[in-house]
Amino acid sequence: MEIGTQLKKIRILLGLTQKEFCADIVTESFYSRVESNRSNISMAKLIEILNYNHVSLYDFFKPIIQEQFEDEVIIAFIDQDVSKLKKYSETTIDGHREIIKLMAAILENKDFKVSKDCLEQMNNFVQTNDLANEKVLIVQLLLAHLSPIEDLDQIVQRLSYASSINKDNLSLRIIAQTLLVCAQRFYKDKQYESAKKALGLIDDLPNRSVLTLEKVLSKYYKALISGDAVQSKKIEKVLAKIGYEKYLKNKNGKYADSISFYL
Repeated sequence: MEIGTQLKKIRILLGLTQKEFCADIVTESFYSRVESNRSNISMAKLIEILNYNHVSLYDFFKPIIQEQFEDEVIIAFIDQDVSKLKKYSETTIDGHREIIKLMAAILENKDFKVSKDCLEQMNNFVQTNDLANEKVLIVQLLLAHLSPIEDLDQIVQRLSYASSINKDNLSLRIIAQTLLVCAQRFYKDKQYESAKKALGLIDDLPNRSVLTLEKVLSKYYKALISGDAVQSKKIEKVLAKIGYEKYLKNKNGKYADSISFYL
């Protein structure tokens, strides 16, 4: 599905002209090229146009979620490899391209708005589907990045039993990363008990080599919370030595600071 084709379909259903639909967020001539799939629109502008017209981003993602993502894309998102995500976005099918752009925008702390309606629909998708489904876990990870801080306890609770029904390595990594994102955001907000709960669930995951990084980062945040400067500095040095210092960028609360919510 081409994004321009989908935009045109929604605009016609709403009974709007191109000028009315793009609302000067982009020029009418540029928007016309987007609709005819001759120009690419940025994620920020796409979301702004959808929000202006009260169209949920979920409407774009729903058919994509129902398809299978390449494992390499999921791993790149978990590994915070923005360059790989951008590379994949250039070669994948158009629908997947947009959600990959969203993943990259999250990691780059790009300034964009996500509607409350979109978050509610994503939550409904998670709550009404089996957590053993990898696609549900991916949406759950996106929600951990995008949801307001007050909704994170529900995500942690939802994942408290997920490891018992997910045994494959990739699913366990998605679960661990989701819990880690929640813990990082709780730490930033000084909700230390909630952070420790999420970190404890990471510790309870199976001791597999693919989860080594998440388990080390769990120890790191526990050290920060307990004030163990010696342990936290030791872990910082180890991660920096092996080129993983990017995972420490969020310790001072830089996670999702620039993502706002359209209410």
